[in-house]
Amino acid sequence: MLFDIGSVGKNYLATLILQLCHEGRLKLDDSISKWLDHYPNIDGGITVRQLLNHTSGVFDFVKHPDSPWQMIYQSTKIWEQKTILNELVSAPYFPPGGGWHYSTTNYILLRMIAEKILQTDISNALKTRYFIPLNLTHTVCIDPLGSAPSKIIIANNWSSAGYVDLAPKPQPWTTTSPHLIYTTSADLARWIHFLFYEKQVLPAEYLGQMTSFHSPAPNDPPLSGYGLGLMYLDAELTEKAFGIGGVRMWGHGGNTFGFKSLVMYLPDLETTIAVLINDDRDQGLETIFIGLLRAVTGHLR
Repeated sequence: MLFDIGSVGKNYLATLILQLCHEGRLKLDDSISKWLDHYPNIDGGITVRQLLNHTSGVFDFVKHPDSPWQMIYQSTKIWEQKTILNELVSAPYFPPGGGWHYSTTNYILLRMIAEKILQTDISNALKTRYFIPLNLTHTVCIDPLGSAPSKIIIANNWSSAGYVDLAPKPQPWTTTSPHLIYTTSADLARWIHFLFYEKQVLPAEYLGQMTSFHSPAPNDPPLSGYGLGLMYLDAELTEKAFGIGGVRMWGHGGNTFGFKSLVMYLPDLETTIAVLINDDRDQGLETIFIGLLRAVTGHLR
């Protein structure tokens, strides 16, 4: 069965942006005004790097009271990216570079930039650049306006609103970037392992950029730092959060209606752990992840 990975998809998109930089088609310090039209409450001087590491100050549309994310499976409106940027982005948290605040709006802007450069949908780019070459045969981007393909089995989700069978249910309000990546825990672990252990996806220069963590990255979620599409927990925070000391980790977490995801690479142990569940309560995900983390650290030490 496949699981919705939510915001873990930000890491795939960040990787694509860095690959475009490596190809000379984009620069991390480009202002977004070079690539995009003007939108209310979005400063054209924001850089691509500031979008990637959430230092842009752009308001997180997910938190807007009219956002579809505030209406669990209630919204039937098809939310286009430009509509979101015009209607659901309130005043910025701070001027560009003036702080840190997690914002999914950043990744809508990044998606628009990538699609303008590539002249194709982001799902096609991920498929041709990553899913097929890396043999990630259980990783797909699904059209949110249609039903899942007949050969795809999606884990039914359990959200705070109750049970929802997603397989036949269009999700016209979905605006994640990229749209609806579904995968297995094995494929997700392999993706991160290819990226950071085998180093098959990005050259060293851009892996270094991705793992240059902006700190502090406070509050929600609690992090030691945030790189380019990458969350960082130092050894102190790992011990505080999971009760296991002496371990650094980086990766990403995701949370959407009825699904939670977490994938972390442990650089000191050269190991990747990925957990996907079809439940949006923290306890289930944390219990499984902590159990695996204890097993891995105990065995490798």
